[in-house]
Amino acid sequence: MNDVSILVLVDEIDMCAHLAKIATINSYNLIFYKSLKELNINSNHCDLFIIDLNNYSEQDFREIAGSRVLDKIKMLGYCSKPNRQIIQKFNSLEFDLIIKRGELLKNLNTIIIKMLNNR
Repeated sequence: MNDVSILVLVDEIDMCAHLAKIATINSYNLIFYKSLKELNINSNHCDLFIIDLNNYSEQDFREIAGSRVLDKIKMLGYCSKPNRQIIQKFNSLEFDLIIKRGELLKNLNTIIIKMLNNR
């Protein structure tokens, strides 16, 4: 069994279904959260954090960044239309990758594998 854990903060059924399929194939442990407030110090055992950025503001992440909950976790954010400003904001919050939703869905398995291999 694989010892990879992926923390997921996504409301979309189709994204959750794709993640579940990939997790099953690769024996990843998926941990679904409903809100950023659920993140705590016990979340730092995860290897990858995937989040839909359309549902959260930069301020939401600034509070988490200050708590060091997401240290040492690869962070992948996606949104419908990432522009330069959004990418710069979230890169400053130490996100490893900001990507368009459609591109992520199309290449989800490859992106996850690459991000996990670069830990």
